[in-house]
Amino acid sequence: MIISSGLRIRAVSAALALVAGVGLLAYEPATPTAGAAAGDLTDSAVTLRWSDGIIGADHSTVVEERDPEHFMYDDFDGLEVTVSQTDDIRAQSLDVRWSGWQPTPGSVGSLPGNYMQIMQCWGDEETGPLPENCVWGAPGMSDPGRIEPSVRGRGVEPTDPLAESVPDHYIPPGGGVAEVPFRAADSDEFVWSADIENVFGRWTTNEVRGVRTDDAGDGEAIFTVQDAIDAPYLGCGTPVEGAQADGRDCWLVVVPHGGHRLDGSAIGTGTNALQYADGSPLTPTNWAQRIQVRLDFASVDLTCPTESEQRPTVGSQLAARAVFSWLPELCSADGGAFSYLALSDAEGRRQVASDTPGAAGLAFTYAPVVTGEEGPEVLHAPVAVSGLVIALNIEEPDGTIVRDLRLTPRLVAKLLTQSYRHDVPGGYEAFTGLDEPPAWAVANPTDISADPEFTELNPEAPVRNLGFAAGNALRISGPNPADAFRELWRWIQADAEASAWLAGEPDDHGMVVNPAYEELGLAEPPAPDTVPRDVQACYQNTTQPQIPAPGYCTLDLLFFATSFEDAALRARLGQAGSKTDWDTLAVSPSGTPGWWTEIPPQAPGRRWQLAVTDSASAQLYGLPVASLRNAAGEFVQPGSASLAAAVDSMVPSEIDDVLAIDPEAADPDAYPLAMITYAAVRADQEDDALADYSAMLSYAAGDGQTPGLAAGDLPPGYSPLNDELRAQTLAVAEALVATDDPRDPPGLVPGSDEDGGDEDGAEGNGDGGDEAGGTEAGGPGSTGADDGAPGAGDAPDPAGLAPTGGDDPTDDPSLPPAPDGATGGAGDDQPPAVGDDVPVAQTTPGEPVGPMQYVLLAVLIAGLLGATAGPALLKLGPRFGGAAAVTPR
Repeated sequence: MIISSGLRIRAVSAALALVAGVGLLAYEPATPTAGAAAGDLTDSAVTLRWSDGIIGADHSTVVEERDPEHFMYDDFDGLEVTVSQTDDIRAQSLDVRWSGWQPTPGSVGSLPGNYMQIMQCWGDEETGPLPENCVWGAPGMSDPGRIEPSVRGRGVEPTDPLAESVPDHYIPPGGGVAEVPFRAADSDEFVWSADIENVFGRWTTNEVRGVRTDDAGDGEAIFTVQDAIDAPYLGCGTPVEGAQADGRDCWLVVVPHGGHRLDGSAIGTGTNALQYADGSPLTPTNWAQRIQVRLDFASVDLTCPTESEQRPTVGSQLAARAVFSWLPELCSADGGAFSYLALSDAEGRRQVASDTPGAAGLAFTYAPVVTGEEGPEVLHAPVAVSGLVIALNIEEPDGTIVRDLRLTPRLVAKLLTQSYRHDVPGGYEAFTGLDEPPAWAVANPTDISADPEFTELNPEAPVRNLGFAAGNALRISGPNPADAFRELWRWIQADAEASAWLAGEPDDHGMVVNPAYEELGLAEPPAPDTVPRDVQACYQNTTQPQIPAPGYCTLDLLFFATSFEDAALRARLGQAGSKTDWDTLAVSPSGTPGWWTEIPPQAPGRRWQLAVTDSASAQLYGLPVASLRNAAGEFVQPGSASLAAAVDSMVPSEIDDVLAIDPEAADPDAYPLAMITYAAVRADQEDDALADYSAMLSYAAGDGQTPGLAAGDLPPGYSPLNDELRAQTLAVAEALVATDDPRDPPGLVPGSDEDGGDEDGAEGNGDGGDEAGGTEAGGPGSTGADDGAPGAGDAPDPAGLAPTGGDDPTDDPSLPPAPDGATGGAGDDQPPAVGDDVPVAQTTPGEPVGPMQYVLLAVLIAGLLGATAGPALLKLGPRFGGAAAVTPR
């Protein structure tokens, strides 16, 4: 099997999908399994005492002892640091906790001393890194509070008692004040501070500039480590010769700033930052106080040479983390080789229903593949249970991490519809007094943290400080469609309060829905499979005539993440992505001076982020998740028990063997957005291919359901299949290799439709032409060529942006054509007939909807990015979207 190193799950680009016209999401399966949730301690967790000295690679050997006579010794004696995981590290988040220290003095808006700085370094495998091996000093970052200016950089402080002992290469070529240059793992060249942004900057660094210690002497930070894909200059996880699974190890370094300045004087605790603890963490005396922890990285290169034919698998990103974990084990087993490419759910269904050579024979999907009487038979095998979640990264100014939040369907609807004043272009200016909010929004809260409905449910949650936590609060992927978004909207529509509010009824405090969204008819089915945006809403500040019209618009303010994982990572890093800062030094696309630039990431202690993501991605980046209100009125978080209860409450979809959410199911223990991912296998393939796919399903239903962190395990964020679902998968696996026709396994119903529906049954598969997707607008449906589900009923097309019906993006010859009959015509949009006594969850045909000012932006983005991005879209780093969405790392 070949697991390509050319694509990456956390570097997925919706633009790549849109260039192809199919809603494609591309990932690199270089790191197959997620780590533990960052807040959990694993078997490889390590706790080190500062007083024990600087410790080497084995977490026990002392490579440098502390000096009890040093003036800083009493500052840190008793300090202990715990890192949640040190083995099998990939690009993920780790929990770093400390205890036994002194509280950070002064007000919560300042860091005079007793705070922690954290960084990632490469270095000697046994003794650890040198200061020049560490990522630190990115310019332009937001401070976590009032700090002494010198702690931000890489300088050697003249007052440092060890300043005279620094090596000669710390002196810049032109002379001057000594500083610690940076040297990449794969280079002998030194990079000085003036040029450091050419290597890493505020968007790509993972340094943590400062985290407070609480009154009990404890502190905590969630640190996001980077591998060689994200940070090639560190090289972490670079393959070790002769060891396929092992990668180059790196180091996590924490540097405490205590109660003394470098000259030996005690720190001041007032408002004068020049009296605070000083000096870069890299300056020699501060560096000598470090605690270093070696991180054993898994290899980022999991290429598996084989003579067997490669079997392509495609489909839902909900399955990505599980599939990435299983592939290396399948690679080492007998049988065929496999590749995996995460696509939109609908495109995965289209491919598996196609008989075009090269089309994938197995697709991971939530909804069934319904091919009709003339299409190939498709069998469905459940492989993973996970959930769509609202993840959070909310930090109190004192450093406390908020882990509990409750959300109702109406609150989520408010977030999705630009109904908070700060989610509308010009809303922030209205907040600061520069302008007036839209008339409809005058009575609406600035943001969710100021919403009385939210504060009544979450009295302990901090109010979002818009001066520090700029940008809108919600990270969400798009414009590519996903079955999970449809289920999110169905959950909202099934709630009486949320549905009434979407229809125009104010909430108990007078807040109303953005009227542009009210016109879309979101209160009633059909549920869209995306989050529409008012792309024509813009803000032009009349007091700044030098800013050209139309100012900034919705898509500048509300940045789309590229995937569920990207949304989670952005929330973890505090990256809103909003391009709403007017920079007179920036250059506009037309070459004139001045343009909108991205706001800086939020600093620790000042983050207020939510993300619509999947449970596995939330676990990967250590994000707590909100409790959502289910149909029984209970607030439930996703977990093994609540996901299992939700599965028990599911009902048949278009076919009996594929279960779907029943939004009205009233099990008080069930998480309302649990989802089963199915492997849909085309049954008319060659025997060798069927045998290989059978082996994959057998593994997925067997060892692949064992929760754990190792390759081959079921990663955190998934709930194991119950016995009934496992039995179904094993039955499909057996049927694929049976001597009888595999298209009719005992006890299973193939993915067909008596009424001859199209590939997605009730969903349709049109480009939104006059007869496709049920609209007369002539613009693209909600999913373009992917799905048309529910046709153009998801979002009308804005005049001047999307082409009229007839320009089918699926004409791209590089893509498998849609199966016969899957055109999304009106005749195909009818659901199959079922008895009244059988509850069926199904999508609803599209219907014409409101004004033509909304679009899912597929065609627009394809036009903007497709001609310029090219291969750069295949490889992204931690900074996603905006200009960086097409920036190779």
